[in-house]
Amino acid sequence: MSPLAHSVAGIWLAARHEGGGRLHHLLWAPLIALLPDFDLLVGWLLAGKRGLELHQRYTHTLLFVFAASLLISLLLRRFRLFPLILLLLLSHLLLDLVVTDQKPPIGIPLFAPLSSKTFSLGLFPGIRKANWAELFSTANLMTVLGEALLSLPLLWTLLRRGER
Repeated sequence: MSPLAHSVAGIWLAARHEGGGRLHHLLWAPLIALLPDFDLLVGWLLAGKRGLELHQRYTHTLLFVFAASLLISLLLRRFRLFPLILLLLLSHLLLDLVVTDQKPPIGIPLFAPLSSKTFSLGLFPGIRKANWAELFSTANLMTVLGEALLSLPLLWTLLRRGER
């Protein structure tokens, strides 16, 4: 999925968890929901064009999700947020699980480092990411537009409900 879908899912989950759409959901929930994809930035900074090879390896595992949720909760000194942070990070894995992955290794390694098996349901078109040019392609733009058509009305409805 694109950053748009992960962000909207994060905002929606945080708003539902806290009982309404509030402005602060727009700030922190997308950042946490996008955290597993920060391997793209780290990979690019460390390896340049080869940075995409690091994507969906270590940060797309249940171990990372649990450890990151715990660490963020402890750093914020708000352990009561642990379930929500865990849910936001799990939503990222779930969304990536249902899209078609075309870059080997196909799927996400949910149970790494215990298992190298990857999982992918391939129900929806995914973001193409074999190389940096493909990442910024017209095909990906069309995928993001499709995600926007599906997700932005949901977000708008949720935020409007929070204004009441």
